Amino acid sequence: MIKKILLLLIISFTTQANTLLQQRWQFKDAHKDIVNGKSLSIAVSSYPIAHYLRYFYLKLHLTETIAIQQFLTEYKDSPIANPLRQSWLRHLAKKKDWQTFISAYTPQKNTILQCYFLKALLKTQNNLDGFTKQAIDLWLVGKSQAKECNPIFKYLYAHQLITTEMRWQRIRLAMGKGNIKIARFIANGLSDSDRETVTLWYLMHQNPAKILKKSKTPAFILRDGIKRLARKNVKKAYKYWKKYKIQFSSQENAELWYDIALRSVTQNHPQAAQWLDAVSENLVDNQVKQAKLQVALSQKNWEKVKKLTYSQDTIQWQYWHARALEQMQEPKKAEKLFQKVSKNRDYYGFLSADRLGIPYQFPSSPLEFNKTTQKTLLQKYAGLVRARELYFIGQAALARLEWQFVLPKLNTEELKIAASLAHKWGWHDRAIISLAAAKYWDELEIRFPAPFYDIVHTHAHEKQLDAAYVYAIMRQESGYQSDIRSSTGALGLMQLMPATAKQLARKQKISLRKLNLIIPNINVNLGTAYLKKLLKRFNNNHILATAAYNAGPTRVKRWLKKYGCHEQDIWIELIPFSQTRKYVKHVLSYTPILEFMMVKHQQVTPMRLDVIKTGKCSH
Repeated sequence: MIKKILLLLIISFTTQANTLLQQRWQFKDAHKDIVNGKSLSIAVSSYPIAHYLRYFYLKLHLTETIAIQQFLTEYKDSPIANPLRQSWLRHLAKKKDWQTFISAYTPQKNTILQCYFLKALLKTQNNLDGFTKQAIDLWLVGKSQAKECNPIFKYLYAHQLITTEMRWQRIRLAMGKGNIKIARFIANGLSDSDRETVTLWYLMHQNPAKILKKSKTPAFILRDGIKRLARKNVKKAYKYWKKYKIQFSSQENAELWYDIALRSVTQNHPQAAQWLDAVSENLVDNQVKQAKLQVALSQKNWEKVKKLTYSQDTIQWQYWHARALEQMQEPKKAEKLFQKVSKNRDYYGFLSADRLGIPYQFPSSPLEFNKTTQKTLLQKYAGLVRARELYFIGQAALARLEWQFVLPKLNTEELKIAASLAHKWGWHDRAIISLAAAKYWDELEIRFPAPFYDIVHTHAHEKQLDAAYVYAIMRQESGYQSDIRSSTGALGLMQLMPATAKQLARKQKISLRKLNLIIPNINVNLGTAYLKKLLKRFNNNHILATAAYNAGPTRVKRWLKKYGCHEQDIWIELIPFSQTRKYVKHVLSYTPILEFMMVKHQQVTPMRLDVIKTGKCSH
């Protein structure tokens, strides 16, 4: 049984611990003791994150109700209050202590906790005002909810609180997200004719070309079918749109045409340019503008490129306008515009410099804050101090939690100071994020550092890779956050998928566990091995290898087949995935910037715009 003395645990350090360094070591020792279940003495500490030891202790002792309540009251404004509360609520739900759960509950974003709260209300027959609305809001989504919500939904069904209209609302949401199984389950409570309609809709999802032949289909299913068919066969989709458009409103037709026109570009339809021009003016967005540019470039229609980019309202448009002028034998106008664009420190600026044969420009305006200014910010926002201490003792996730809790409170100047502090501490991912929040792009030392120097250079040298190129991939993939995990499961500095990493590790005879992937040396070793593998696969072409690192080699091979052998800048602009297109531009332009930051002179290697060759052509 845990000693009573630990219920009000307040950890501190010996009087000899009068430096931050000593306090950090004692904190780490105390944390280890907590993890190992050892008793700790009570005292008061001045260390900024001393209360985190109480937090760690309480997370491991969720039965300590009084101590948890006291902590949540005392630190109600702390970013760790809600994580502790969530753990406690899950514990109370598991123990079916519904009365305490209700008293401990505060509004949560977590769906399971929301459902537990409603279940607690039902179990205790507490105040049910607003219960139905909250329950319906949880039910009325386009996906399957967690099993913990089932008792709430059973209550709704049993009390006939789900109407036919609500069922149709959820079916539409589910079909829109492609969750057909949910839609068909919800349809079980509908009439026979309505269930037949849902079945028809399901079949439309499975085979739109077949079901669109049936004229006696509801208009909303026809629209969905045409939209889905356009993904694979825009020619047939256009045919069915012409057949059924009379059944749709003018707005619905405009939206369908928007989809058809955009799909026509990726499918190389011969009328893509005309179809894009026919998109309703109020629906012309950046995606349509990009698609128009792509079609004109793929057709080498420089007159159209010139017309499209006439406004020159972005650096991208200025570059392509200059390219059009160059191709249309207006060299002086083209050179003047290239000169203007080349002053920018970005992809199009570097492309323009390449056209002119001049060195790249690296305009920079370093931030300079004295220690007094930095100290003043730390005194104003204690959360930044806590973030620093947590970062230094290896609690990176909690450190980020504290940092991000403070960030929205900072004005532009304070964001810059915070970025300079994070950089000074070697906390590069927060420095980059904070500077981006300030929209300040000209502090190159903070935005483009070279951390993990020995690791990167060692593995780049072993694989005969340019270290600046490896850094550019790393900068774009993770922003130098070593423990980052993407929504798709990619891990670490170079964002490796576990399956890919496992294959690479096997070849290098490395024993790999999943968590090892966040270790910088292992991650960069395997990441550079994968990058080298892609370069070898694509004949040392950095454009193709970079695109493949982001979108996968299979897609890149498909794009090669589709787009043939355009000039490099055109091929990159034709990449159909906006994310990959942006990714390639960033990596290619970050590489010379990072080299510049390492060598400190402008004579850097130009962007790796390797000639793209296929079996159809050669240069």
